[in-house]
Amino acid sequence: MYASTPEQIAERKAKKAAIIARAKAMQEAGSKHDIALSLTGRSYSQVNQYLIAAQNGPAGLYGGFVGWKAQGRQVKKGGHGVIVYAPITKKDDDGSSEVVNMTTAYIFHVDQTEAI
Repeated sequence: MYASTPEQIAERKAKKAAIIARAKAMQEAGSKHDIALSLTGRSYSQVNQYLIAAQNGPAGLYGGFVGWKAQGRQVKKGGHGVIVYAPITKKDDDGSSEVVNMTTAYIFHVDQTEAI
């Protein structure tokens, strides 16, 4: 099992905090950003748009690792994703789902993928 050292954990937390701070600064300055679309064709939320732009992500089509595999593509070796917020949902007995929390997830631009 792989265990992170306290230094690695602190480094990751500092990196995430810096990205979020940069995104908030862009939002407060009224920065314009290009549109990033998910694999479903929907645009990401405004917060995620700022997070993508703050990490120098280009406009275009984005998806998660599993999503790209379902589309017949794979992330290229050495590809680095951008961090966005993703919902954690819970399904009810009647089949509907509700958001119970948020987490961070990595998504990849189409340029970082190749056909399988």
